[in-house]
Amino acid sequence: IRDEPKQLLQLISSYDHEPLLNIVSRLPVHICIAQQNSKNPPDDLTQDESAIIRLYTMEWDSDSSELRESLYLFLTALAKISAAPRQTVWRGLRLDLSNDDPPGEEVTWWAFSSCTTSLRVLESDLYLGNIETRTLFSIETINGRTIRSHFHSTTKDEILLLPRTFLEVKSQLNPASNLHIIHLQQKKNIKTCSS
Repeated sequence: IRDEPKQLLQLISSYDHEPLLNIVSRLPVHICIAQQNSKNPPDDLTQDESAIIRLYTMEWDSDSSELRESLYLFLTALAKISAAPRQTVWRGLRLDLSNDDPPGEEVTWWAFSSCTTSLRVLESDLYLGNIETRTLFSIETINGRTIRSHFHSTTKDEILLLPRTFLEVKSQLNPASNLHIIHLQQKKNIKTCSS
């Protein structure tokens, strides 16, 4: 989040002309697990569409950037999932972001952002934990995607915010020296340029 650009970026385009990639040969073990767990998926998704979401949510030794070539399949799958109702979701990072954007500032998150509806999930040391410097985002969403039915682990209530999510910083709180809470409210994608 800290390294994301502050200026408006070009929309993702031309991915819709890419073929649905056969990524099975590139990631055989992960693909096999994801496909086996994606039989008869809900939300009118195909097995491959559900599997690509599961691949995104699996724990990886590195980030899930290996899946970028499958962006078309991933976005096609997410487009079929209805937007979740308005709700508050949580995202935690192990760094201090409290000085990056003051209340009233509008920010854009350009990447996919994994959030949860359960604070308990963030207590795990795999995520936010209870020690070190941390920033906890409380986000009022308007169109996240509920991907629990396609999540690799069935214990998480994950909401995925799509790239180019516009947010307004509403307030901040520092209840402890190493814990920063930032309240964000999602806005409609209003930053557009007309030709």
